[in-house]
Amino acid sequence: MCTVAEDNPDTYFEHNTGYRTRENMGRYVGRIYQARYLAGQAAGMVTEDDSLGYVAAFPIPEVVPGINADTLGARSVNDAVTTKVRRTNSWFDPPSESEAANALVDEDVDVMAQHQDSPAALTAAAADIWATGDDARMGDQAGENYLTSPIWHWEEFYGPTLQAVYDDEWVPDSYWAGVDSGICSLDE
Repeated sequence: MCTVAEDNPDTYFEHNTGYRTRENMGRYVGRIYQARYLAGQAAGMVTEDDSLGYVAAFPIPEVVPGINADTLGARSVNDAVTTKVRRTNSWFDPPSESEAANALVDEDVDVMAQHQDSPAALTAAAADIWATGDDARMGDQAGENYLTSPIWHWEEFYGPTLQAVYDDEWVPDSYWAGVDSGICSLDE
């Protein structure tokens, strides 16, 4: 995106999860790990076997802190908790997500989190164990064993940013807000 921004100096760009800025390109991300920490606390309160599972997408900086936050949140209320991780290496692959969730259930985890764009892992797990979703309200898919989901509220960033462009007041920045700003929360 930095190259494209350089080639188009009269256009504004915003790079989600980027690490560079320039005069016509900002970057933004939210501290979703804060909501994942809170979801982990919920998991730590309901686990009976102290064994959590996490179906992760990729081993990248957007996913690894989610695993860590979920585990640290659980350990903040139950220091005996351990977390087993299965990766799908995909943002959207429902069969692989279900397979990973079932493997974790077979390994006796009793609460599971997921980090993909479909509810497949949550749906596979929630029939037998507690589960948390990802990026959307997933209670309808999970049923009675649904705990919560960390959720993005991108309108908290996009609305003011688009207004700044419209008002000719846009400046490149490095937006990095958390739960207190409203950019992310837990499903209620």
